[in-house]
Amino acid sequence: MVNSDKFNLRDCLEDIKNGNIQLPDFQRDWKWDDETIRRLLGSVSLSYPIGSVLLLETGSPDVKFKARLIEGVEVSKEVIPEKLILDGQQRLTALYQALMSNQPVSTTTGHKKKSIKVRYYLQIEDALKSDYRRDDAIVGVTEDRQKKYLDVLAPEKQYEDRLYPLTKIFDPFDWEQGYCKYWEERDSDQIKLYKEFRQKVIDNSFGKFVIPYIELPKKTPKPAISQIFLRVNQSNEKLKTFDLLTAQFATDNFSLREDWKKRQKELTNDGKEKHVFNKIDESAFLTAVTLLATESQNNPKCRDTDILDLKLEDYKKWSNEIQDSLKEIEKFLYEEKVFTEQEVPYTSQIMSMAIACIKIGLDDWKIAGTKNKISKWFWSGIFSGNYGSGITLEKVLIADLQVPKWILGRENKMPERAGNSSFYKSRLLKLKNRSSAQFKGLSALLMRDGCRDFLTGSSIDSQKYFDEDIDMHHIFPQAWCKKHNLDPNKYNSVVNKTQLSAETNRKIGGKSPSEYLKVIMKEGKMGKNQMEEILRSHNIEPSHLWNDDFDKFFAHRKEALIQKIEKAMGKKVIDDLDDPMPF
Repeated sequence: MVNSDKFNLRDCLEDIKNGNIQLPDFQRDWKWDDETIRRLLGSVSLSYPIGSVLLLETGSPDVKFKARLIEGVEVSKEVIPEKLILDGQQRLTALYQALMSNQPVSTTTGHKKKSIKVRYYLQIEDALKSDYRRDDAIVGVTEDRQKKYLDVLAPEKQYEDRLYPLTKIFDPFDWEQGYCKYWEERDSDQIKLYKEFRQKVIDNSFGKFVIPYIELPKKTPKPAISQIFLRVNQSNEKLKTFDLLTAQFATDNFSLREDWKKRQKELTNDGKEKHVFNKIDESAFLTAVTLLATESQNNPKCRDTDILDLKLEDYKKWSNEIQDSLKEIEKFLYEEKVFTEQEVPYTSQIMSMAIACIKIGLDDWKIAGTKNKISKWFWSGIFSGNYGSGITLEKVLIADLQVPKWILGRENKMPERAGNSSFYKSRLLKLKNRSSAQFKGLSALLMRDGCRDFLTGSSIDSQKYFDEDIDMHHIFPQAWCKKHNLDPNKYNSVVNKTQLSAETNRKIGGKSPSEYLKVIMKEGKMGKNQMEEILRSHNIEPSHLWNDDFDKFFAHRKEALIQKIEKAMGKKVIDDLDDPMPF
């Protein structure tokens, strides 16, 4: 039977302070911003209701949640809680930190979410004005405003400005004695004002404030706890499917959040800053796991509601499989010269590839014929744009379940998402920066096919990519192109860009190609033949650079890049250009 009752605000916060009320460990961290805290404090100061909270009585032999203290609470020894908060964490944490903790409240600004530490005060005179919004009477002083912050910490400054510290709400006596003494000879009317404030705001509002609660008894079965928790949080848009599944798994004493943190760290090579998997989040991972679990039962599906039906044993099995396959995908991406998350064109295709790797099996995955097909599928997907925005991961993964059959030769035609792909010549001329998946793809293709740095003559591997700060740079420099009144749509397109080190780009500067090639040859101590061999590795005809002939260079390299794309996809590019170089 569910119990419902009310508890006094002070009693509730005291129970939080001594650890009798804690959080189940699956709850997310506290995230309220300064403005939201002010509104809550304003409501309490006016005795406005702030909603009920949901608690769970502890002590069940079957349901053993790992507990943790509310943020800001410190106890000298481990305390076994009597109750756990299932709903109401944000409100109770804000109230505890603002009213009972002796430390400033760790929160954020409302707009830019900058981390701040705040102490809250009530302006006594403003709080008593009937036409004044009570939350506007709440003054928050942040530590970054150091002079004012330090001033206000002094009781005399609080008395002078009539700023009542909210941390004194439940222990006002020392402060009010100091206040009365301060104003006794200065202005006795201020003492009368404070007494009115004490009665109306402190005693009648904060002092008598009650919070209704619903308590689930300890005999409540695990499935019921999960379902109740899910239902009370369904209206909270910030609560993700991952959080809800975390709550369900917690009834089996399994921390999904900790498990994901560990897997994420392992996937990104101990949290490497620019790893190819940095954009794979817990949602994408769970979606792939769910598809494999349901597909093994001949009913493939992976919507959010399906994820919530995931069993713990299925999660453990298929998450290990996904993690192992992603390690193979990492090797594949490095071979294709995709080195960071910025170069990954589509995360959805990476997750499809991980599932395909599992279905194919590692032995077959590693052989040359398989890798050739995988490469064609990879590049076809990139240049088609069929894995782009507007397509849910669920649809991508289900459609691509056919990919392993094609790779293993059980189907003759590449599945439709990549198989029906087409790349249009006109698209090439619109690629200008890394925001486009096709731009990223062409950047990687240049490196994969052996383009060599102009200055060092070295091909690009992962070590050189990071050590030498390799990036796409202009071949005909922007400054030179502007000086010669060339079309920016042309000279800023990918046709006029290639992979070069930062050092090489500095040598190029704003010089004409014929000038900078001489500089680079001298710096690199190389002859003309070697320089031209390096240029050809970028699909550049050397004579066009020696002659500073942008138009001929552009026309030649455009066609060379088209051929490169055709080879990677294993199919012809569609020529939709009447004019060879229209814009």
